[in-house]
Order: sequence, then C-alpha cells, then structure tokens
Amino acid sequence: MREKITEPDPVLIGLSFGGINVYEIAKQIPVEKIIIISSIKHSGELPFWMKVTAKLSLHKIFPLRSTKLTAPFQNRSLGVRTAEDKELATFIGRIQI
Repeated sequence: MREKITEPDPVLIGLSFGGINVYEIAKQIPVEKIIIISSIKHSGELPFWMKVTAKLSLHKIFPLRSTKLTAPFQNRSLGVRTAEDKELATFIGRIQI
C-alpha cells in the first residue's frame, strides 16, 4: 500500500483495521497527519473485554455480526445516544464485508 502513495506529506485516513494500516504506514513515510476512525493504533489499546473474548475464543461461538441480543452492548460501546445514531449503527451492522 505504501508504494502507491506518491503525494508528499499526505494525510492518511483509516477506518477500523485501516486505522492500524495507516498508523504503520506513517511510521515508514513522512505524513502531514493521520486520522484514525473507530480503530486502535496497536493491540495494547484493545478493550479488556475484547482481550478476554479472544483469549477464550468466544468469537468462534458467538456471531461477529450484530444481533438483537448484542446490539445494545455494541450501541453502548459506540456511544449511540439518539434514535438517528441507533438507525445508523443498525444500518452499518447489517453491512456484510
């Protein structure tokens, strides 16, 4: 990815796993700034519950997609407050990559 960046001192933006990618790219080339959205810079920033989930392999038992059961917890961690926020979070939760 880094080789495709030809502009001098670019602004890099990364969403989710892309945030980790742009952080690593910024270590290799000079950048004006990086913008990280819904991401972490390294594994040390993972929330405790994610570390426990990975350690216990709960991600293999429970679905990774939003469900009616998990949505309230996900909404809380995302900071969803309004009906509009909830609608957006529900829409994004239905997107399959």
